[in-house]
Amino acid sequence: MARILNLRVQLDHGETAKVATAAAILVLIVVVSSYQILTERQPRRDKLVVVVPSRLYVDQEVPLKVSIVNYKGEYIGGRNDLVEVSIVTEGRGVIGVRNDSKILWSKKLNIQLREGAADIWFRDPDVEPVTIIAKQVEGGTPLEETKSTFVPYH
Repeated sequence: MARILNLRVQLDHGETAKVATAAAILVLIVVVSSYQILTERQPRRDKLVVVVPSRLYVDQEVPLKVSIVNYKGEYIGGRNDLVEVSIVTEGRGVIGVRNDSKILWSKKLNIQLREGAADIWFRDPDVEPVTIIAKQVEGGTPLEETKSTFVPYH
């Protein structure tokens, strides 16, 4: 019995390398598993999108839709958030909202979403890249902002 308790363990270089490799693999498995668990549990925020028609033409008044989608890209209704929409590129492009029978044009405007969406208008007299940003000003849970870049056709 005394022999069993007083055993001395001697490892050669090959066995030491095997033990170190096994320990490194075990640590890697724990780290990767922990990362996957943490990233899966993070809530995915809903986000704003600006829906632009596939063809925009120079100097035409074109409707755009600002709406809310979930992380799967599905439309989310029932929200009435206040959203700031702005054109951040230089140029003569403008966005607007319809007020009675006319459109009020600007580079930046605030719109109130109704049931998760709102219509705005766009016009640009030039063929130039345009970038529109939409971000939440007020509302329920935070929404991820969006950036949409496009070029009107001539």
